[in-house]
Amino acid sequence: MKKNFYALALITLGLPYTGQGQINAPTTYEPQQRLTDATEAQKTSLPAATQKGNTITYFNDDFSNGLAGMAGNGAWTTAGAQGSLWFQTFPTGTPNGYNPSTPVAGYGDFIANYYGTIASVNSPTNSNGFMFLDADRFNSTRTITSQPVGPNTTSNTLFAELISPVFSLVGATGAVLQYNQSLRICCSGASTVTAGFSTDGGLSYVSFEVFTGSQLVNETLDRQVYLCLNEIVGNTANLTQCRVKFTWEGPQSHYFWQIDDVQVVSNPENDVEIGSTFYDTHAVTFADPATTYLDYYKTLEIQNTPNYLLKPLRIGAVVSATCSSNPQTNVVVSATVTAPGGATQTITTPPISLAAGATDTIYAEATFIDAFPNTGVYTIDYVVGQTETDNRPSNNNGIQRGFTVSDDQTNQGFAIMQNGGISYNGTFNQAFFASDAIINTPFTFPEPQMANSVITHVEAVFLNDEGFAVSNPGDPVYFNVRLGAIGDEIANDPSTITTTVFESDNPLEYEAADLEYIITEEGRWNPDNGFPQVWVGIELPSPILIEPDQIYGAEVRLPVSSFPVAYFPISNSRAEAQTIWLFNFQGDNPGWGSSAGGSTPSIRFRTSSASTVNVITYEAGIKLVQNYPNPFNAQTSIQYQLDENSVARFEVYDLTGKMVYQRNLGTIPALSANTISFDRSDLAAGTYTYSIITNKDRVTRKMTIE
Repeated sequence: MKKNFYALALITLGLPYTGQGQINAPTTYEPQQRLTDATEAQKTSLPAATQKGNTITYFNDDFSNGLAGMAGNGAWTTAGAQGSLWFQTFPTGTPNGYNPSTPVAGYGDFIANYYGTIASVNSPTNSNGFMFLDADRFNSTRTITSQPVGPNTTSNTLFAELISPVFSLVGATGAVLQYNQSLRICCSGASTVTAGFSTDGGLSYVSFEVFTGSQLVNETLDRQVYLCLNEIVGNTANLTQCRVKFTWEGPQSHYFWQIDDVQVVSNPENDVEIGSTFYDTHAVTFADPATTYLDYYKTLEIQNTPNYLLKPLRIGAVVSATCSSNPQTNVVVSATVTAPGGATQTITTPPISLAAGATDTIYAEATFIDAFPNTGVYTIDYVVGQTETDNRPSNNNGIQRGFTVSDDQTNQGFAIMQNGGISYNGTFNQAFFASDAIINTPFTFPEPQMANSVITHVEAVFLNDEGFAVSNPGDPVYFNVRLGAIGDEIANDPSTITTTVFESDNPLEYEAADLEYIITEEGRWNPDNGFPQVWVGIELPSPILIEPDQIYGAEVRLPVSSFPVAYFPISNSRAEAQTIWLFNFQGDNPGWGSSAGGSTPSIRFRTSSASTVNVITYEAGIKLVQNYPNPFNAQTSIQYQLDENSVARFEVYDLTGKMVYQRNLGTIPALSANTISFDRSDLAAGTYTYSIITNKDRVTRKMTIE
C-alpha cells in the first residue's frame, strides 16, 4: 500500500474538479475541421434526436446490447493496444454479474485483486449491463486460478479506447456529454483517463480529463460526469459526424473503469453548479494583490482548533453557469454547519447574478461558532441555489468540509496550534528533505484570545515506514521559533531579515543543547499502526509571550547526516493552501524557498495560559518571563507584558539592593509582547534581580551572570 502514499505526494492535476463528479471544460478551444454536409445515406444512418420536455437527446446508449450498441445507433468500436479489454458485464452478485475469480476473455484467468473487491457502477440502468475496463486484472502477474489471491501486480502500460458510433448534433447551439462512471486509478500523474468529443467523425478530439484526483487518489469516483460542449458546438459548422471516446492511457494501470448510460443532450436553460468549497478564518486571501504575508498567515486553516482561539469563520464556494443558456439570478450558497451534538446553523452568502457561461466565487462570514462552543467535530455542507428552477439539481451539492474544536484536556494540558491535518498521505521527496535543511511553518495568533498566552513547545512527527521513509534513531534535530516573515526578507535591508528566538546570533546553524531532540525508536510514527500520530519535540528553554500579529515560525533544523534524518507526514485534505519554507544548505546557492499547498509538514506549537507557566511572574497587572539564557555570559533577553497602557522602566539590582542598571521603556501598550535585550556590560559575575516597574506595580525575578 506504499504506492497510495507516494501517489498523493506526487499527484499532478489536469482540469479542475468542480464537485459531484462534474468536470470543467477546457479553458481554450481550437475550432474543429469544418466538413461538408453529410451524404443522404450518412444522414439516414444516424440516430434520430428525441425530445422530452425542454431537453433534446441527440445520442443515448445504456450498453444493454454491449458493444453492438442500442438499436439505431450503430456499434461501438475499440482501439489501442489493449482496446479489446473493454467488455460488457452486469452488477456484482446478480446472475451473470461480474466475478473477479472467473475468466474474462483477453485478460487471463486470474485477478490479483490488489486493492480489494470491485463494486458495480451506480448508474440508473446498471442492471441491463455496463462497460468495464479491469486494469487490475490486466496487471495481474499470475494467470492460474488455483493459486491464492494476493497483492501481486505489475505496472504494464495500458492503452484502451472505447469509441461511439457517429451521431448528429444538427440544429444544436450547445450540448452536454453526460454519463455514469465508477473509476479508480493509481498515480494519476502518470496515467490519463479522458472523455473525448469529436465533430469530424473521429479524426480529432477535444479531450476532457475525467479523473482529477485532488483528494480522491486511490478512492473510487462513482458518479455522473457532466461535460459542457457549448464552445465546441458553437464553433463547428458541420455537426453530422460527432463521436465520443473514452481513453485510458499510461504506465500506471491499476484499478478499473466502468461506464454506463452515455448521453449527449441539449444544454439546460437554467443551471448553476457548485465547484470548490472552502472555509478559512480571515477575510483576505493570498490571491488578493493587496494581501500581505501577515494576512496570509492568518488564513491558515487550523484543523484542531483550541476553543479559546475560535474566530468568525468565512465560508465560500466557486459557482458557475458554465453550460446554462440563460443568465442566473440571485445565486447564493447556503452552508449548513453541524456542531457536535447535532445543532445546526445555516450561513448564506449575499446573492449575485451569473451571466450564461460565467464563473465566480462567493463568500459569507459567520459567527456561528459563538452559538456552538462545543468541542468536537464540526461539518459544513454546501448547496447552491438561484431564482430560476434548476434543470440539473444533481450538481448543486458541494464537497463537505469539516474541522475539530479541542479543549485543553484533549490536548494533554495544552492547546495546540497545528498547521496541518491528521491524515497521513505521503512524505517529502527524499532528495530534498533528507538532511542539511531547515523546515519552517509560519503562524499568527489572533487577538484578543491570545493576549494571556505563551508558546511553550515545538513538536513534529518523524516517520518510520520501513522501505519507504525511515527516520534514524540517534540522529539529532534542533527545534526553534523564528520571528518575522521569510517572504518579506530583502537581502540589503537588515530590518527585514528574520531571526530565531533562541540562539539568535546564529539563526541558521543553531545547535544549542536545549534546542536538541534525539530521534528515538519509540519517538517515530509508523502509519501502519494507525492514529494518533506520535508527536515529539522540545519544551522551549523559555516560554514566548504571544503578541497578536507577530509572525512565529515553528521550525526544525535537520543537520547533515549520512542517513535520511526525518520525514514528515503530509496531508492535502485541508480547505486552504498552506505555506512551508525550506532553507536548503545544499548546492551553490543555499537559501529559502517556499511551497504552498498539500505538502505541509506535521509541525506545531503548543501554547498555554501565561498564568499556568511557573517561569512567568503573573501578578499586579504585569507578566514577566524568566530571562533567557539564564545563566548568561554576555547578553540575555527578557519578555514582559502589561495588562494596561502604562509608562514603564526596567531596573537591575545586585544582592546588596544597589541599583546597577536602569532603562526607561516609555509608554507600553496594553497586551503587547515586549522584549528587552540586556547586555551585562561591566557587571561582575553573580546573582542579580531585575524588575519591570509601572506607575502602579512592580514585578521582580532573579538572573545569574556567569
